[in-house]
Amino acid sequence: MGTCLHIGTEIQKELYRQKRSVSWLAEEIKRDQSSLGRVLQKPNLNSEMILKISLALENDFFVHFSNSFSMALNSKIK
Repeated sequence: MGTCLHIGTEIQKELYRQKRSVSWLAEEIKRDQSSLGRVLQKPNLNSEMILKISLALENDFFVHFSNSFSMALNSKIK
């Protein structure tokens, strides 16, 4: 089952919406800015990183996975 979810892109969209920078986020989660920039280019992140970012941005990024799962399940059932 493939998915089009790119969590790094979703995080970047939220940073833009909040008018925050990658450097701000890197400081919030105690991560090197260039390292975080590379991480956000990836479609998949580990759950600990997603949790830290979710807390920093006060946005539950795990919801994106739940929504993706629901859509995939619905298409499988039909």
